[in-house]
Amino acid sequence: MCGQNKIAAVVLAAGYSSRMGDFKPLMKLDGITVIESAVRGLQGAGISDIMVVVGYRATEVIEILDKLDAGYILNEDFDQGMFSSVLKGVDAIASFSSGFLLLPGDIPAVKEMTVEAITAAACMGNPGIIYPSFLGKRGHPTYVSSRYFKEILNSDVTYNLREILRRHENDSIDLEVTDQGVLMDMDTPEDFREMVKYYIRRDIPTDEECTAMLMKYETPEKVIRHGEAVSEISCRIAELLNETGRLSLDIDLVRAAALLHDIAREKPHHADEGALLMDRWGYHNVAVIIAEHMEIDIDEESPVINETAIVYLADKMTKDDRLVPLKERFNGSVERFASDPEIMKNIMMREKKAFIIKESIERICGLTDLEEVLQKAGTCGCNP
Repeated sequence: MCGQNKIAAVVLAAGYSSRMGDFKPLMKLDGITVIESAVRGLQGAGISDIMVVVGYRATEVIEILDKLDAGYILNEDFDQGMFSSVLKGVDAIASFSSGFLLLPGDIPAVKEMTVEAITAAACMGNPGIIYPSFLGKRGHPTYVSSRYFKEILNSDVTYNLREILRRHENDSIDLEVTDQGVLMDMDTPEDFREMVKYYIRRDIPTDEECTAMLMKYETPEKVIRHGEAVSEISCRIAELLNETGRLSLDIDLVRAAALLHDIAREKPHHADEGALLMDRWGYHNVAVIIAEHMEIDIDEESPVINETAIVYLADKMTKDDRLVPLKERFNGSVERFASDPEIMKNIMMREKKAFIIKESIERICGLTDLEEVLQKAGTCGCNP
């Protein structure tokens, strides 16, 4: 909703799923059906008028939609192709909607923040068409203004919506989002396996999503290279600890938090600012690590070695984009701020905590010198 405008959603779930070899809307993602995930994502973003177009195995899909309090319409002609479902859906919402989001039912991992961004853009500038774009590639859901309803409904069933929208390219905008889910569909069993892997880890951004976030926030290249170096070192430390069998650290979480820890480096209180960004984008675990990468709270007698401690240490072992001994890293800060007692106090406390973490990791791993091991290891290859 925006003012008097009412944005609806049309979800397409009527086809046979012939390329998949299974019925996509009822397949399970981490215990939830594909169609339920798609609908819940829209509802969570504030879309209340959702029309799901059903056809093949309609009764089974409707049973799920009733529990979700989502609307549906039967397309008895679903075997005529996807555009027949588009026509049914648009006809069902045309009388009350100022525009709609079109979401194929096999794209179930779009984040709520993405839907919110699209609807906000639709309300602000009155564009005719909005394509969410991830790293320059257009995805779904596509927003279509009501000014094209008549043209769509007057088109033959043999058309497709893409042809119609292409005529109005000058009335469209690409909205850059940080959500890889807008590109991820499920046409084949291999697609589904990739979707499951993505879906169960959707609370941690992928490498590509990290890149998109850094670009969106206009993080300087020098800062990005530093994050990449911290990520390499963090991953290697986490791998060494996991190899002992005494810890089970989340390498994906370590890598993402390290890549993004300085995303707001140009802002005052950049750790807090970066953490707020991650929370806003739905990555709470990453936010926790970023919030403490400058000032970590540890028990000096018995420090907990977790993902947060590892990223903290790796950041202190990295100068620009290279690994350096802790002493060298902190000596530079001491020389710069020797005349400021308050800053010096903070520097000395950070150094003390870094050495406590380093020494604890060395004890767990049975190492004499962690820095020497990391220097010999070189690039760890954990940033694919």
